[in-house]
Amino acid sequence: MNTRQIKLALTVELLNTSSQTDPLDGVKKVMQQFQSEAGKFTGVLLSSKELLNNAFESQIAALQFEKCTLNLEMVTNLKSRQKYVQNFSLETHQAA
Repeated sequence: MNTRQIKLALTVELLNTSSQTDPLDGVKKVMQQFQSEAGKFTGVLLSSKELLNNAFESQIAALQFEKCTLNLEMVTNLKSRQKYVQNFSLETHQAA
């Protein structure tokens, strides 16, 4: 799996995403371009919701694919409901 190429494509997508768009949709779209390497999308796990202050909330989402998991750290503006990706990491699954 060419993780470097996937990370670069994700970075470009996140930089070019408008603030009105849900970043999860853009990330899924990018990962579909790498379906032969990442496998099919199997689901998303939302966890670790934490209130940062009165205006912002942090959340971790794990987008699961057959061959890898993409972990996203997101911050949500509670007033506007806009989501921003603060960080992401890509973990490949070991073949059995």
